[in-house]
Amino acid sequence: MRDAITTAIVLDILHSNADKVKMASMAQTINVLNALILTNGEQFVLTPVYDIFKMYKVHRNNDVLDVTITDENSDHVKFFASINDKIIYLNVINFDLTETISVDIDLPGLVLQYQKEELAANDMHETNTFEDPNHLRAVIVEQRNNVSANELFDISIKPMSVSVFKIVLG
Repeated sequence: MRDAITTAIVLDILHSNADKVKMASMAQTINVLNALILTNGEQFVLTPVYDIFKMYKVHRNNDVLDVTITDENSDHVKFFASINDKIIYLNVINFDLTETISVDIDLPGLVLQYQKEELAANDMHETNTFEDPNHLRAVIVEQRNNVSANELFDISIKPMSVSVFKIVLG
């Protein structure tokens, strides 16, 4: 999970600088530190880093949005957002080891669809293994339709987690 969180932070930095960084790639993907895939003979396992890349693909060809952070106690959280047409994708990374954080998303009007996908662990050393290949997987933990923007307050973000929100504006 530690590698997944650091990968998410780096990808958010690269996305935030898309006007300067036109392309970036992962040099090594299999059986290395921070790998997407681990193999052992005929077996393979997708790592939590793989899930981050899968979660973050929604930002392709989008425009970067400015995210305003109003809480001064946000030392253990990172945000990134992009928009394409009327769909906002918001990443929230909580790299605090123990504290759940609360996020308020301030949007005008009606949200046609709200979805939260999450990759979270109880310990930063948790990972997927050949014996338990799906121990850590990104899952959609919440999905609602026709939500008032006022309802998107006090959203809990678990410690050691990466969340990607899909917000379809009305």
